[in-house]
Amino acid sequence: MPESASTELLATATGTAVDVPEPEIDTKSDDPMEDFEAVAFERIEDQVNQLDWADLQELVAGILRAMNYKTQVSPPGSDLGRDILASPDGFGFEQPRIVVEVKHRKGSMVLTTVEN
Repeated sequence: MPESASTELLATATGTAVDVPEPEIDTKSDDPMEDFEAVAFERIEDQVNQLDWADLQELVAGILRAMNYKTQVSPPGSDLGRDILASPDGFGFEQPRIVVEVKHRKGSMVLTTVEN
């Protein structure tokens, strides 16, 4: 039992006046979902930042495939700035044609896209 509660009970029992401090109000929300979105984005960002360039390239290609594009991922080495080619048909004949260059350095990443 908190000391303030026992002091107040003793004062009430003996009929004496006591200065009881106001209870602290917990301003923290009891809603566990309140900051859920912010926490989720932070965790996703942390996970993506831990990827190396090849894994990030595969992640971007996977996102494009989830958007119903067919993708071609360039093998490691000189790719002339074309890490991922994406289009509805997979050959680049149908529009939009998307060319992605993935740059991933520790602490930062850049995705450059060009639609033809």
